[in-house]
Amino acid sequence: MAVKKSSAVIRWMMFLSLIFEYPKEGSAQPVPKISGEHQPRSLQILVLEGSRAESHPGSLGIAPVVELRDDVDRPVEGAIITFNLPLTGAGGIFQSGERSFTAKTNAQGQAMPTQFTMGSALGPFHIRVSAKYRDLTAQTSILQTVAVTPRSTEAILRPRHTARRWVILGVIAGAGAGGLAYTLTRSSATHPIKISIGGSVFTQP
Repeated sequence: MAVKKSSAVIRWMMFLSLIFEYPKEGSAQPVPKISGEHQPRSLQILVLEGSRAESHPGSLGIAPVVELRDDVDRPVEGAIITFNLPLTGAGGIFQSGERSFTAKTNAQGQAMPTQFTMGSALGPFHIRVSAKYRDLTAQTSILQTVAVTPRSTEAILRPRHTARRWVILGVIAGAGAGGLAYTLTRSSATHPIKISIGGSVFTQP
């Protein structure tokens, strides 16, 4: 009799435990945390400064500044950026004595190398830039020149504006000439044109 009573108590306790432990319908359930960090799918390197720069042989070169952005145009922080100068020909060398320099992007996604000194060889050269972030990579190149008489950035860009200005002036001049011809045509249609040469006067009907 005692055994049967003990078994009944055990079954009743198990029944109560199932009731209290089983989640009720509509009860709050733990929600898995979802990371709000965007996972980039591609990278792009923007050249902010240093493109098409010119420097004297043996002088300090113009260090480029690049910005790394992801596929939704957000700056990428903490990416590894490597700047490589040419091994031969025109180019330069970094202060460390190497032709390669590595940096990390800041919160704005920007990075730049240390100063470098131009070599004696003249001519254009490319600074190769590579970026690595997680399993993504990107590359670009920056054109610079070693020149005896280097031009400033303003001088390098000025021809574009000058050419555009001459095109505009040409259009205006053409329009002015066309207006003058139209005026002469209109005048000749309504009034005779008198041309005086010496003492004689010629009238064009």
